[in-house]
Amino acid sequence: MKLLGFYIKSKNIAAMVNFYKEVLGAEAVGEGVHFNINLPNSGGGFVIWDDGEVADTINEKIVLWFSADNVDEEYKKLLKMNVSIVEPPVNNPWGSRHMVFCDPDGNHIRFVTHV
Repeated sequence: MKLLGFYIKSKNIAAMVNFYKEVLGAEAVGEGVHFNINLPNSGGGFVIWDDGEVADTINEKIVLWFSADNVDEEYKKLLKMNVSIVEPPVNNPWGSRHMVFCDPDGNHIRFVTHV
């Protein structure tokens, strides 16, 4: 089994696309209600899509995890962007440092750095 990717359903396409481009340094390809978000140096990405069926775009069951070179630098960048921080950077006993924040739809995103 191989993961092909995932998509985020949203009614807030422009804000979501701009957010992920800026936060992840990603390229967005698409138009209208469907965009591929291509992640640098990963060979993959995900889709942001308004399929016309979304009523409430906040997903409280899934957290997106991304590896970051330096969680603290990303934290500073996100603060300047006025991003909603759920959990500031913390060290974990298993050897990583992480933080959690929200995208424009309120979905949680975790950045992790292995230390």
